[in-house]
Amino acid sequence: MRQKQNMARFATHLESDAENPLVLVDHGVRGTRITAVSALAQQSGARVGQMLTDARAVCPLLTAEQACPEADDDMLERLVLWAARYSPITAMDDSAAPHDIVKDFGLLIDTTGCDHLFDGEANMMRDCLRRLGAMGFTAHAAVAPTPGAAHALSHYGSGSDIATTQEEALHLAGHLPVEALRLSDERNLLLRRLGLKTVHSVIRVPRQALERRFRAKIDARSVQMRVDQFNGALHEPIKPLRPPAPWRAHMPCAEPVLDITGIQFALGELFARLSTRMEVAAQGAQGWRLTAFHSDGGSSGVSIRLSRPSRDSIHVMRLFDEKLDQIDPGYGIDGFLLEAADCDVIAVQQATLVADNQAANEALAVELSGLVDRLSNRFGERNVTYAVPIKSHIPERAWHMANAASTGAQALAWQEVETETAFRSVPRPFRLFDTPEATEVTAQVPDGPPLNFRWRRIPRQIIRARGPERIAPEWWREGPRGTAIRDYYEVEDTQGRRYWLFREGLYGGASQPGWFVHGVFGI
Repeated sequence: MRQKQNMARFATHLESDAENPLVLVDHGVRGTRITAVSALAQQSGARVGQMLTDARAVCPLLTAEQACPEADDDMLERLVLWAARYSPITAMDDSAAPHDIVKDFGLLIDTTGCDHLFDGEANMMRDCLRRLGAMGFTAHAAVAPTPGAAHALSHYGSGSDIATTQEEALHLAGHLPVEALRLSDERNLLLRRLGLKTVHSVIRVPRQALERRFRAKIDARSVQMRVDQFNGALHEPIKPLRPPAPWRAHMPCAEPVLDITGIQFALGELFARLSTRMEVAAQGAQGWRLTAFHSDGGSSGVSIRLSRPSRDSIHVMRLFDEKLDQIDPGYGIDGFLLEAADCDVIAVQQATLVADNQAANEALAVELSGLVDRLSNRFGERNVTYAVPIKSHIPERAWHMANAASTGAQALAWQEVETETAFRSVPRPFRLFDTPEATEVTAQVPDGPPLNFRWRRIPRQIIRARGPERIAPEWWREGPRGTAIRDYYEVEDTQGRRYWLFREGLYGGASQPGWFVHGVFGI
């Protein structure tokens, strides 16, 4: 089975509701240049790459708007996902030179094994161009065995070339300029000075002779790499925007689905099929995504994320039920696709007649992960966090907040808690301040426990004190705190409130020690 690449290059026509011609501009170091023009502006003499002042000298009624590359990238990403109707492997074409004023919007589709679904590559390309044209894009496409050849034919060819073999691609692209090889302007200029002005003239030069014509080896190697990518001698991998999931199940609909009841039925059927196959392979998934393909050509989907691999139908369906209302059937849904990603082996455990601690802990972990999944899918993964212990003597460095849906963070937390037995045996305040707050303390002797202190403008009398607990600094780390020895005291005032105070530094040193409140016991 040969591998074919379908390359589509497309751009939008800017149309202004007003009578004045419209252009998009970019403010650079050397001035304001035009990045896109409307049809009326092009007829008036404006062109891409022209200075705005020069264009307005020709057309004073020119209307300029600021270009937004971020919106262009977002649109391209949505188009790459839209192209999944032709192949599961679709990617952005990022081969445009970085010095270009306007980066072509490129769409790269690996059509291997998919062209028969459209009765041939020609019909597939015509359908793609027709749909892009209906959405307002002017597109040029090409089909070739390699991404390099497809890029050359789509950018510099007729706009609808089809090459089924590498010989056909070379025949169609041989007369194209050297710019079709995706080289920098400096190397293109150097090739032209050497008399190599077309793709065919560069390819037929022997490798050793090509190296002798360049002063720098990096230039020769860059040209050879692009030539090898064009011929297919060097494999050019495609990085899909959304890699295909290892486990997928698809279901077409005999009649368009118009309500959420049909969506729930389709989800249940797809999950039953997929979970049966995954059970045979002892697999579970952390990521699940349901995609609905609409009758009008669009698609929509919902995703859920689990904290640990699972194929439990009750748990997964419960999470999906909270999000299915986000799918709008519109004029009807023709098909559904269920994908399972981030899969891992689920060990099969035999239940014992006698309960043990390990089984109880496993049951508790499963129940806790289910709660984490429900909260994370409802409020977002970033909004559900928990404290993970870290091996550090300094209290404020002994923990950090981690995503509760991350299994790696949970495993780290359990490992750290099991190893830090000494840390668990020492009482710590319920509320620990991120930054210790300075306070004024009175002690009977310099190294004795505090008698009273003033914190947040309120004097507090101490009736009980326990300590000190000395924590030495971490000599291998530097920071604003933790560079001096600390003596911690657990104290209680006349109101029954308990505080965690520490003295930083020792008496008799270069500077006087300071007192700080690091936390409180209780709310």
